[in-house]
Amino acid sequence: MKTTKLPRTAWSRIPHHPLGSPKMTAMKPEGTLYRAALAKRALKASYEEAATDTAVYPEIITDLLTDLRHLCDRLGWSYADADDSATRHYLTEIGQRDRAFPKE
Repeated sequence: MKTTKLPRTAWSRIPHHPLGSPKMTAMKPEGTLYRAALAKRALKASYEEAATDTAVYPEIITDLLTDLRHLCDRLGWSYADADDSATRHYLTEIGQRDRAFPKE
């Protein structure tokens, strides 16, 4: 997989506060920055041995998505259904509800 250099400023603008800390608690839980911060924490925590350079993060995200597929398989859940639901949630959260629910 081709990795691309992640702009340092983009990565550093996403907070990395401990869960439950005053700074994390002050963020709006329904906000996209809060959700990005949670994803960043999960990514770093899950793959911290490999995550020494932000240039490899696109590959690590691919590994994480693959691992989530394995988890769904083990639990008997449909990753495709979860991914479809996640896409709808994402589009709603970024204000593109019409794309998330085109027939409703």
